Amino acid sequence: MTTHDIDTVLVEPEHINVMIWAGLWIKAAQYNEPLQWPVLDEHGEPLYLNMLEQHTADSVGQMLLDTNAAAVNSEHGRNNAYVYSYAEPQYCNWQVIEILRAIDFYTFQCAQLENWIYTEAYFLCSVLASRLVQQIPGYLTAAPHITATTQPAMAQQWRDQSR
Repeated sequence: MTTHDIDTVLVEPEHINVMIWAGLWIKAAQYNEPLQWPVLDEHGEPLYLNMLEQHTADSVGQMLLDTNAAAVNSEHGRNNAYVYSYAEPQYCNWQVIEILRAIDFYTFQCAQLENWIYTEAYFLCSVLASRLVQQIPGYLTAAPHITATTQPAMAQQWRDQSR
């Protein structure tokens, strides 16, 4: 079953806990810079930057939940939102690829919203995914600009192995 075979659902609190935990973890992993993303007004104009830190974890998690609940409501006509409070996930050894997959699942659930790409949750997910990708081994040493003379890292490894 793929993500896109699933009906829109309200994600579990643990799902949001893992996303928030990952955002807090990435701060420590990368330059001690917290996640920041834009908050837009109803016309798509930037109002301010929000950020994820320990003291904002509850409100950011509530925003993620509320956005997901609005998507479920728009598709099914029911609102199952609840009050969210961040708790450290049951497991704190998630791999980057697993967190990226969780973000993908969450964004698919919320994509039913007409204004999804203008929501605070959309921008948070985009920033979190972008920062997480930087943790994939080889990402920071990969060629950022590929030209006709740029060789993939594997090409060099194959050459070295064939000698």
